[in-house]
Amino acid sequence: MNMNRLWSLNLEHNHLTASDPTLIAWLDNINPNWATTQTACSETAQKDEIIIDFGAPYGIWMRMNNSNWLKLHRRSSDSIETADLDGNGQDEVIIDFGDPYGIWVRMNNSSWTHLDTQSPDSIKTGDLDGNGQDEAIVDFCDADGLWIWMNNTNWVQLDSRSPEKLITGELNGNGQDDIIIDFGTDGLWLWMNNSDWVSLHQNSSESLSTGDIDGSGQDDI
Repeated sequence: MNMNRLWSLNLEHNHLTASDPTLIAWLDNINPNWATTQTACSETAQKDEIIIDFGAPYGIWMRMNNSNWLKLHRRSSDSIETADLDGNGQDEVIIDFGDPYGIWVRMNNSSWTHLDTQSPDSIKTGDLDGNGQDEAIVDFCDADGLWIWMNNTNWVQLDSRSPEKLITGELNGNGQDDIIIDFGTDGLWLWMNNSDWVSLHQNSSESLSTGDIDGSGQDDI
């Protein structure tokens, strides 16, 4: 792969565009071996970075401040998420490096922290207690179930079951993210306000997504 061709990426008004056909193919998900994540857009003038996993042997790279490339790690990942785990205004990079390496966090773009030796089925993030620090919600599969990395300090088990799907959204407008979970044959459930289980529907889903559809300040499912 010619790394120089990646400089044709253009960030404009928080949209990702390209003129190179290889990049266009990637953006259309034609090449499933490439993976990226982009930090959430804030309402400040700060620029988001793009994190790209180019696979072996290239590893994970970051496009910093839309100006230069920085290599984050030589290994490829199973999954990547971003979240502000310590509440200081900088997003951390949460990376599942697969077995036997497990989950690592790039803290404040300066140091690595090892969260767990296991490679999870999925990782999602959200501020579950509304304190300004994001939590990581991790599905450790059937053997260990669903866990939350709370306030960047300790693990809390949410459920012994492994969900088929999970997403987060701020459903009641109180500043705390809620978790929407598809437990398969047990149906759809909500973990509300980091305290209560609420049954949403008896059926399982093909897909889940959240967004504030009516502009009320509350996310819809």
